[in-house]
Amino acid sequence: MKQLLKSIALAIAFPTAAMAQQSTPIFQSEHFSLYANKIVQEKNEAKAISPLQLNSNYKSPLEGRMSRRISFKFAINGLDNEQGFGIDHHLVLLPKNNKVESIVYIFGEKDSQKAVIPAGVSDVLEPNTELTLRLDMRHVLASFKEKGFYQTHDGSQIAASDFKGVWVAGNAQPLNWDFGQPELQKHLQLQDPDGDGIYQIKLVFNKVEKPLKPLPIPSRTVKADLSKFPQYQSPQLLSDALYNMSLEEMQQNIRADGALMAGAKWEGVWTRDVSYSIILALAIADPEAAKRSLMQKLTADWRIIQDTGTGGSWPISSDRMIWALAAWEIYKVTGDKAWLSQAYSIIQNSVKADLATLANPQTGLFYGESSFMDWREQSYPAWADPRDIYKSQCLSTNIIHYQTYKVLASIAFEKGDTLLNQYNKIADSLQRSINTHLWNPKTGYYGQYLYGRNYLSLSPRSEALGEALAILSGVAPQDKQASIIQNTPVMEYGVPCMYPQVAEQSPYHNDAVWPFVQAYYMWAAADLKQGKAVEHSIASIYRQAALFLTNKENLVASTGDYLGTAINSDRQLWSVAANLSVVYRVFFGLRFNSDQLYFAPIVPKAWAGTRTLKGLKYCKSTLNITVKGFGSKIKTITMDGKSLPRPELDNTLQGTHNIVIELDNTDVPKGSQNIVKPLTSPATPHVLRNGKQIVWAAVPEATEYQVFINGKKVATQTQTSYNLDGDGEYQVLAVAKGADSFLSEPISNYEARNFFVQKYAGGALDIQFKVEKDGIYWLDFFYANGNGPINTDNKCAIRSVLVDGARQGAAVFPQRGSNDWTSKGFSNALPVKLTEGQHTLRLELQLTDANMNESQINEAHIEYLRVSQ
Repeated sequence: MKQLLKSIALAIAFPTAAMAQQSTPIFQSEHFSLYANKIVQEKNEAKAISPLQLNSNYKSPLEGRMSRRISFKFAINGLDNEQGFGIDHHLVLLPKNNKVESIVYIFGEKDSQKAVIPAGVSDVLEPNTELTLRLDMRHVLASFKEKGFYQTHDGSQIAASDFKGVWVAGNAQPLNWDFGQPELQKHLQLQDPDGDGIYQIKLVFNKVEKPLKPLPIPSRTVKADLSKFPQYQSPQLLSDALYNMSLEEMQQNIRADGALMAGAKWEGVWTRDVSYSIILALAIADPEAAKRSLMQKLTADWRIIQDTGTGGSWPISSDRMIWALAAWEIYKVTGDKAWLSQAYSIIQNSVKADLATLANPQTGLFYGESSFMDWREQSYPAWADPRDIYKSQCLSTNIIHYQTYKVLASIAFEKGDTLLNQYNKIADSLQRSINTHLWNPKTGYYGQYLYGRNYLSLSPRSEALGEALAILSGVAPQDKQASIIQNTPVMEYGVPCMYPQVAEQSPYHNDAVWPFVQAYYMWAAADLKQGKAVEHSIASIYRQAALFLTNKENLVASTGDYLGTAINSDRQLWSVAANLSVVYRVFFGLRFNSDQLYFAPIVPKAWAGTRTLKGLKYCKSTLNITVKGFGSKIKTITMDGKSLPRPELDNTLQGTHNIVIELDNTDVPKGSQNIVKPLTSPATPHVLRNGKQIVWAAVPEATEYQVFINGKKVATQTQTSYNLDGDGEYQVLAVAKGADSFLSEPISNYEARNFFVQKYAGGALDIQFKVEKDGIYWLDFFYANGNGPINTDNKCAIRSVLVDGARQGAAVFPQRGSNDWTSKGFSNALPVKLTEGQHTLRLELQLTDANMNESQINEAHIEYLRVSQ
């Protein structure tokens, strides 16, 4: 209440300035404007009534609206096995009395005609439309009875004994594209109650529970006691209200055990979510909750946990070391030496396995999918299975590994540990490799990742989180940093996670803005004094939080709406941290080093005024900070009325102190931004082998095709075939105006021999094999792993590969389906230099091969070794 009365008093004291700020936009784009006290987006308005209250009349344009054209596939055992990639069923829902009955589809057969919305009929589906979907499975059941199996479109066999039923997946609620988890999708399982082989299911689309009306809670009032957190006040009431709302949401995310849950929908503590949040803001706002959260993300033997992910988690997902950066940030804020020693042991214990399993000796990069973007179809080509995603070498993930070794080096320095030079050497090598292999001079920013199978190519898509981390970490040389901010594609509502968008994927990571990613981009722009990027970022973060009256998980990049993404949650932890970071990292410019707090405030002219942050805890001191004016250069700085020679405080400072920073009232240099419109890349060519050629169907909008052999472009043409003229891996890229497709799935044209497992009695597995000449060979394994679905869980199997006694690397056997041991595929392939003659390969479980499963389920069924050249 005192805070509210003080705000009212300030408004009365300075009515002219307050009214001017409220009537003049601080930021303006094509569709929305930000004022000192409100956000206006066409007919929608969010307004700060006080530092503790926000009102919003925002109504999503998608509420109660859905396209009547749907896409779907049927799925035996819940797996994606009906038809090839991009071959779906399509249906236009034209209800009569709110009901639609489909034709009887035949499993595995393509649609006979296109699904077209009739002329004059609106694309918007009527509410509560009930669809009865019917499927003929008689030929599948007959094959089970006659042959004991059914053969799918790609030649895979489903044993009759493994048949559990048939499910449906699709693009519109209540459908989803979440293959591989039938136990979680019981509501999407078709039934055959009369046993005639015709399965059916009833689904309700565009479900509306009651008449549409404005948001059920058009007003948001902060009711929590926020007194233990840093108190913020500024001339912009909207900023004050959003800061307080975010503190309350952070408090609401603290569980009964004191740790931080990921958001309203996600009660778990997640390694990457909480770590990115701690680095942005939560080490400052609540370091004790931050500590408790990180300590919950450890295995019994004190290794950092990689949360569930693609193919069974680590090592396919490998960004868990973001934990190390969060632990280091906590130390820099608190100066807690005991915490530092504990964290040092944990980080050291965790990197051992990463060095053994993730390091690629050819590129010097680390394997593992893009950090946080762990929904594989959203950010990888559809053909990429988990072993391909494991072998990808991604920008954000590699920067995390780089920063991990810099953190280890910093802690080693603090402790006088002789490992300092070793850690710096690893980090320096990784930095060189990132700049050698991932920098794209054509775009002026880094590419998304290296991808392929045995031979890798750079995806030129931007990856916004990685671009920002490259600047903040110092991985990007100084002469490249401004180029990254100025060239990374940014859309009106924020910086998309990646650009251009992926064809045939709904928004989530694809075509989406995530506020926490926006915050890292903002922080990087602030460090470089890029004013336009900073102002746009603040507006992006504030717009969504004010209009939606919560810090949403994500929003659709092309529309700015919270509806339309595949999954969304209120008070998402890292979005909360993003909002707080506007105050901490930009307006007050808090930069924590190992032995000092450095101030680098950025206040654009439109945000000018006097702002305060009181009760900030720094090591053994409490700080009340005031920033006056605008700009990015400090004119004067005082502590308790005495001038300071530099804008920094030593971490030995004790007691309560008043810091006053006066800026020079020169506006922040604007710089530039690459503002773009929505753009979707063409579909990935579906390439097949046809005798001595590869062939593919024409890709709509493609103007030409590029052919690659072993990751190198060898031809540009308009024809849709190419002669196989040598050994290697062949791929095709579709080129369209403004964007290229992903490279197609590699077609191998080299000799291979299979060496079957003859006997296995447990423990290590030895396989004898022979090669006819000296050379480099690719070794991989045909296997099954039915311990979990393809997209989550933590039971990826891992084994060290030894050839003639020498370790060559790790073989990774990702999960392929829950309790599905009939689904078989190849592991990652290792390049090994061999001499002519007989060799012994051993698969051995070493200490560094432990996965993330606490029950120590780490197994796969190996059928044979494949040796290719």
